[in-house]
Amino acid sequence: MLRELAFIGDGERGALLGPSGAVEWMCFPQWHDPSLFSTLIGGDGWYQIRPTGRYVWGGCYDEGTLIWRDRWVTDDGAVIDCREALALPATRRTAVLLRRLEAVAGECRLQLTLDPRPDYGASSVRSWHRHGGGVFEGTAQGVHLRVSGADGASERADGHGGRMLTSDVALRPGDRRDLVLEIGTGAFDGPPVDPDRAWQQTTAEWHRRAPKL
Repeated sequence: MLRELAFIGDGERGALLGPSGAVEWMCFPQWHDPSLFSTLIGGDGWYQIRPTGRYVWGGCYDEGTLIWRDRWVTDDGAVIDCREALALPATRRTAVLLRRLEAVAGECRLQLTLDPRPDYGASSVRSWHRHGGGVFEGTAQGVHLRVSGADGASERADGHGGRMLTSDVALRPGDRRDLVLEIGTGAFDGPPVDPDRAWQQTTAEWHRRAPKL
């Protein structure tokens, strides 16, 4: 249902987040371009992180921002926050999707799935190149992708001739895990985005831009 979706944006494009921890809609490189994730309308392509067991969900925006904070409470009492934003400042050629997992209480296992499908699902990543430190790179129909923080991830067939990334994530109380997905129109020529710096810049930029009410 639309009322269950959260919106994040960076001025160049936006994304819709569902209660199941999935990016359900996102176009790239800009608002009017073809989708990269499109499960909202029954299409292919998704990027999901969620608890493996049963849970209830809630969420809110950080005040004065479009930084969304999911909260999942599992049936065995674990509480997990997932802070999510499109990083600022943004460019037309590159999007950076930040996701920060924090175990507030209890131990929890989560499932990560990354299956980007450019052009409304017409294309998929044929193979992922693994770097050290949980960094993977792939391309699909001219869209370049790099994800960092995906320690322990592995490839599996997506059922359409492509490859998706999946991983199990285990968190203990107080643990934090950053997932950073970079999406570009060309090859990445520098190191992966530093999540701490990206979060600082994004938060500061929202506080600078948002009017005081």
